[in-house]
Amino acid sequence: MALPDDEQRRLDEIERFLIKENPGLAQRFDAPPPGIGSMLVNAAGMVLLLGTGLVITSVGIQRGAPLVIAVGAVLTAVVPGVIGWYLRQHGWPSRKKRR
Repeated sequence: MALPDDEQRRLDEIERFLIKENPGLAQRFDAPPPGIGSMLVNAAGMVLLLGTGLVITSVGIQRGAPLVIAVGAVLTAVVPGVIGWYLRQHGWPSRKKRR
């Protein structure tokens, strides 16, 4: 269903204004979404990171080593949190568009 001409013209004006105001945002919307393969690899890496952190933490608890527990806790909670924050702030890395 097509929009009436005046509504389409108004939407085009808004789009031009937004592109002029924030070209970075327009570029992010113009970029293709990441492929499912890269998302699966990244998700597997995150699960591996969490698993490694949990193993290191449990070894530290068994040995009574506070430094090892701290390293495991950082790998389990802080690193994924920082990665999530970065992705939230900067967006998911995307492939370059072919022209």
